Amino acid sequence: IVSQAMCASCQIKGHCSVADTKEKDIVVYSDKSNNYKLGDSVDVVISQNLGLKAVMIAYFVPFLVLVISLVIFLQVLKDELLSGLLALGMLAPYYFLIWAFRNKIKKEFKFKIK
Repeated sequence: IVSQAMCASCQIKGHCSVADTKEKDIVVYSDKSNNYKLGDSVDVVISQNLGLKAVMIAYFVPFLVLVISLVIFLQVLKDELLSGLLALGMLAPYYFLIWAFRNKIKKEFKFKIK
């Protein structure tokens, strides 16, 4: 998949750090009856439920961890700087768990050719 920022076709993209293009490799499952060749243009889809689950894992849960831990640390420590740093530190174990279970998570998220 070639992922491009929306402004990748802009005339001044060479002078802007926002315009980036990245290639991403994904595993796609399809019927054996389909004869796809390397370079064929296809539509790759994922179910809506898995898309929502990905948003929960990537954005919503870390946000909750950050906010809840910040509130708890502020109540206990009464120090904003230390509470903020500790709340940010609470994200490290969360992302470590995501990394540790990456193979299990990867098996759940299956892309298909439409």
